Amino acid sequence: MADPPPEQPSTSDSVDAHIFGEGGGLRADHPLLRRAQEALRSQFEANRSRLQEELREKANALKQAKAKREALGVELYGFQQNLAKLQLALEQTHQTYQVINRAREQCEEQLGQLRQQMAAEEGDTKGERGRVERFQLELDRLGATLKQVEEYNEAMKGEIAVTRRAAYAAEEAVQKLEKAKMEQDFSR
Repeated sequence: MADPPPEQPSTSDSVDAHIFGEGGGLRADHPLLRRAQEALRSQFEANRSRLQEELREKANALKQAKAKREALGVELYGFQQNLAKLQLALEQTHQTYQVINRAREQCEEQLGQLRQQMAAEEGDTKGERGRVERFQLELDRLGATLKQVEEYNEAMKGEIAVTRRAAYAAEEAVQKLEKAKMEQDFSR
């Protein structure tokens, strides 16, 4: 069999080529596609506008987030500075506490030593008080004895004075008697 002769392009083929184009689909500028293309274009424009708005919103949100991050960074820096100051103050307070605590411990130790010394000296003082009391009693006894001696001396002075007067009177009487006897002896 022989191959059939090739078909001649018909006029309808030229019309089809004009409508459909080389790929077999409708040409892009075909009036039937205009409504679909306009619908797609308006849909694309709406999507584009929506995406641009979303992009603007996201850019705004990013800008705000960056500003907020920067503000938070500044605030964090301030807090870190304040924390550093507080840590330094805490360290200084801790050092001061240690110095004061050491001084307190030394004072407590000295207080304990002074209490021991006071207790020892209190015992010594009690012993000395006992000695002082004994000496005072002895002194009081000696004072009483001295007073008795002085009273006795005063009494003796009185007796001596009486005795002396009696002796003077007796001597005078003896002298008078002797004189009288002498006068008698001379007169005889």
